[in-house]
Amino acid sequence: MVLFGHNATLFNPLIHLPIIGNLAGKALAIHEIIGFSGVEIFFVLSGFLITDIVFKYFNNNRNNFAQLKLFLIRRWLRTLPNYYFMYIVNTILYVWILKEKTFDWKFILFIQNLNYPHPDFYREAWSLATEEWFYCLLPIILIAIYNFKKLDFKNSILLTCLLMFLFSFALKIFHIQQYGIHLNFDENIRKVVFLRFDNLIVGILGYVCFYYYNTLFFKYKNRLFWLGLLILFPTVPLFYAAYQNNFYLYHQSKMVATYCNFVFLPTLGIITALIIPKLYYLNLDKHKYLSSFFKKSSQLAYSMYLINLPIYKLFFYRNNLIPDSIISSILYILLFLLINYGIAQLIYNYIELPFLKYRDRKFPNVY
Repeated sequence: MVLFGHNATLFNPLIHLPIIGNLAGKALAIHEIIGFSGVEIFFVLSGFLITDIVFKYFNNNRNNFAQLKLFLIRRWLRTLPNYYFMYIVNTILYVWILKEKTFDWKFILFIQNLNYPHPDFYREAWSLATEEWFYCLLPIILIAIYNFKKLDFKNSILLTCLLMFLFSFALKIFHIQQYGIHLNFDENIRKVVFLRFDNLIVGILGYVCFYYYNTLFFKYKNRLFWLGLLILFPTVPLFYAAYQNNFYLYHQSKMVATYCNFVFLPTLGIITALIIPKLYYLNLDKHKYLSSFFKKSSQLAYSMYLINLPIYKLFFYRNNLIPDSIISSILYILLFLLINYGIAQLIYNYIELPFLKYRDRKFPNVY
């Protein structure tokens, strides 16, 4: 979804295909929303999966400051090598070769978009900064509540989520008042770290429900799945109407502004959380090739997320490779995917995997 949203121009001629051309046209019309949604899905899944790790590290263990250190080290060895490698790549490409951007040291500390718009450089990094800050703050606040309030772990994590949500929500209100009519939804809301804890929290709450109410989680998976789709159908058209008509002037309508700023993105997160139970129990093992494709894509997804924009810029945009026919579109899409998967595999083999092996050797799990 993110790759499609970032590189939609490669798909434009597909609207001329028989039968599926109309569907392709509709997808292209909302390609930015599809890209938005891909990141929101990622936030929820990330929150869901990280909470599984948090539970294993900290549940039933009040002397857990050593666990906090181990948790953070393992997270950083998982996320930072690729991030800093692509930071160097983006600097070489955009600052030195293309001379389109300026060097920004804030990316080193993930402070490039704490409470202000993300710079026009290394654009994918906004979501990584959001995650890094969230996953640093979450266990620290959780441990403090767990140790000093003496609550059980379930209530400790719920209170942690509530406090982080209220902080993010209150800051969003202040942010909107501060920027006023000059506020832009994408830059001033969606890509600002402290305003985007919402769907990570949704993912955490989804895991809490799965952990403590597993029987119900399984029993109602089909109903929750269809409820999620039912909510999805009006969500995207409503936002598309706002985006198409007055997205960059949406402050002129309080109703549209409220929907965009407070409702749209969390709704995508809730929809994702509702369909997780159905997909969680989906067995793809009997579909050998499909299963292999998803497993390989999941393994390379982090690298592909980081490299797709530089690849498009360097190989396609810079060389004016814009498809003008259905055949050229299909060929460029296949070439784009081949380059993405190929480079992502190299990054995984020579950067990500060595650090993961080092992590597991030097800092093994002790839960």
